[in-house]
Amino acid sequence: MLVVNFWATWCPPCVEETPELIEFYRRYHAKGVAFVSVSADHPDTVRERLAPFMEKHKIPYPVYVFTETSPKQLAHELALDWTGGLPATLVFDRQGALQKQWYEEVTASELAAVVEPLL
Repeated sequence: MLVVNFWATWCPPCVEETPELIEFYRRYHAKGVAFVSVSADHPDTVRERLAPFMEKHKIPYPVYVFTETSPKQLAHELALDWTGGLPATLVFDRQGALQKQWYEEVTASELAAVVEPLL
């Protein structure tokens, strides 16, 4: 099972949901739920913006940065109903099928409600 969250340090709702994502990760990582974070921060700002943000919030999950494509282009390539707006969170089951998506802030309990039946 995989949860993917798209966000950026310059996105206020993304910053606000960060503690919820950390809580979710800590509860479900050991249960076999993979969690990947993809930042839309510009690659040139990783050192001065993204890395300090990750340290400040003690982010325990992997964070990747868009380098080849934009969130909007990725959404198009994945044939999602996503405009590329942030934050966005997707839940995929063990077979890789998209089970749920949020194109707004998400809470740990909302994620848990979708993930629990899939475990």
